[in-house]
Amino acid sequence: MLARNMIPVVGIYAFGWSVVVSAFNYWFDGLTAVAAIVAAMIPRALRETQTKQDHATLVGNIFRGVFVWLLLVGVVGLPYWMVLIPLHDLLLGNELRRQLAQSPASHFWRAFRMDYDAMPDNELKQKVRWGSVSPDAARDRAVFHGCTWTLLHSRPANGAATDLS
Repeated sequence: MLARNMIPVVGIYAFGWSVVVSAFNYWFDGLTAVAAIVAAMIPRALRETQTKQDHATLVGNIFRGVFVWLLLVGVVGLPYWMVLIPLHDLLLGNELRRQLAQSPASHFWRAFRMDYDAMPDNELKQKVRWGSVSPDAARDRAVFHGCTWTLLHSRPANGAATDLS
């Protein structure tokens, strides 16, 4: 476990990785692990606390499960929330926002803001050709909305033709 946790430290010093993004990754990884563990325990907790007289509906169980999950993530994850106090500027600062906006994951969110599914075909074809949207993002956006599209042809950086259907 020590070697796995040393990878970002070595990356920071040996390869120039971002301290801000590495610290955020440690924090976010821990918090999501706590949230996942709590989510895995909720169904059992609901089963074991329900009596025979309780005739809870599916909607009632879902509501109680979500409420208990939020409560437990807030309480069990308290150390992760407390870390935000001394590391507020590092974990929630402008530098992290800037670096996350430049990451490849930001292209995914940008695709949703651009509203490609409502864009006219000619404009979408032009954006794909000029690389302002990756062909995969356009295809995923179309599949997400259940649209069927005609073939779009683009030329990615490697020169290979990409077809979107």
